[in-house]
Amino acid sequence: MKSIRRRAFTLVELLVVIAIIAVLIAILLPALSRAKQSARSVACMSNLRQMAFAFQMYQNDERQKSFFYRADYQTFWMSVLLKYQGKNARIRLCPETTDASNGWGSVFEYWGPDMGNPWMQDHKGSYAFNGWLYRLFPDGSGGGQIYGVGAPKDFWFLPAKGATNVPIFADSTWVDVWPRDTDPPPNNPMMDGTYNAGTGNMINRVAIPRHIRRFSNVVHSHQGDEDLAMVKDVCADDDGD
Repeated sequence: MKSIRRRAFTLVELLVVIAIIAVLIAILLPALSRAKQSARSVACMSNLRQMAFAFQMYQNDERQKSFFYRADYQTFWMSVLLKYQGKNARIRLCPETTDASNGWGSVFEYWGPDMGNPWMQDHKGSYAFNGWLYRLFPDGSGGGQIYGVGAPKDFWFLPAKGATNVPIFADSTWVDVWPRDTDPPPNNPMMDGTYNAGTGNMINRVAIPRHIRRFSNVVHSHQGDEDLAMVKDVCADDDGD
């Protein structure tokens, strides 16, 4: 009875197989990485939409008015909106920000917590509230004007016509922002939004490259019969995506 000899792989054949596997991995890994980044961006936009819902539920309770700017833990917007978010503070965290900054955030760090800061304490997040939406006091003061951000005429008085495309929240390195359409774009988006870069140019806080192929995610007010809030980009890529 003849014995059957099994033919083994030669060294060359093994090297060819290994090379093919290496090529496939090189092709697939970037695609998987982009898929994960896209998923994180979608989760971020979902967070912003939920925060817009929370803000509009607050408005429903306050005759469509916004909240005041008060540097106090109990009355700052993070505490005020918490009950409208189902006491879920995690929706303030963009999935791209995985590390704490214990103060000002950065592109991939969330702002806070800062227990030495009396109004921040355990609050943390990745998004900023549009400071131009703060409610002013009857005498026209408040809204952060003590920091020289602008005058009463610069603020939106809610409810207002034409507020559909007014940003409410956006990816940011700080808790609030008062951007102007005359603000120049950042020279270094990775660094210009941090505290060390200064706070004069407000657009730097939100014009940050946090997501793949785009800059910050932004949620806009929308009071029509369709979506309660629309999510848009601060700056799309060259392809218009």
